[in-house]
Amino acid sequence: MERAIRSSKELVTSEDLPVSAEGVWSYIGDFGGLARWHPRVRACRVEGSGIGALRIVSLDGWSATERLTAFDPASFTLSYELIACERPLMIGVMGTMRLQPLGDDCCRIVWSSQLPPDASAELEPLLRAYYPERIGHLRAALPG
Repeated sequence: MERAIRSSKELVTSEDLPVSAEGVWSYIGDFGGLARWHPRVRACRVEGSGIGALRIVSLDGWSATERLTAFDPASFTLSYELIACERPLMIGVMGTMRLQPLGDDCCRIVWSSQLPPDASAELEPLLRAYYPERIGHLRAALPG
């Protein structure tokens, strides 16, 4: 069942990357290719295709399932919702990764998340640390 009401709490992290938006999109736009740039991913598989597809991710000692909620290669945008997780406080987090081209060899990644209405006070600091670290992993995986 979809939640009718969402929290107004949104967290946004952004960083400029020294690779074209197309180059970065080849990593983040691959919904099932998370292990290519996220070093803590041990396995990742996708069930279904297109909007509604599920990404089942096994990490160091825990797993999570995310549903693809938006996918627009033309605007370099991918959104997902965490629908199941062995770390229950994260269930319901909605994330969006968007790339803004800044030139032929540079883009800005903007990673935002919407917290669920019943989010624990522990969730915000966890996510504030999570996104910059993941962007760092993405940066390290990019060519050049």
